[in-house]
Amino acid sequence: MKDDRGIHLRAVNAFCRAYHEKKQSGEISRKQLEEISGLLDKLEDYSYEEVKMRLQEIFPGYQPQEIPLFRYLEEDKQEES
Repeated sequence: MKDDRGIHLRAVNAFCRAYHEKKQSGEISRKQLEEISGLLDKLEDYSYEEVKMRLQEIFPGYQPQEIPLFRYLEEDKQEES
């Protein structure tokens, strides 16, 4: 898809804003925000399953749910291979 990079950047931007707001409201720690930022910076390097595992490491007790956007990006990566 021609606009994949734009979709990716918008998704990362939305996640960054959401997690920053969670930090501001005290829902997550500074360390968790830094870890999420690192994950989002290298999101293209991770598979969908790796993202879910990393989220569980950052947020103990996190129960992964289907994230359609990540599935879409993962499928697109596989098509390129």
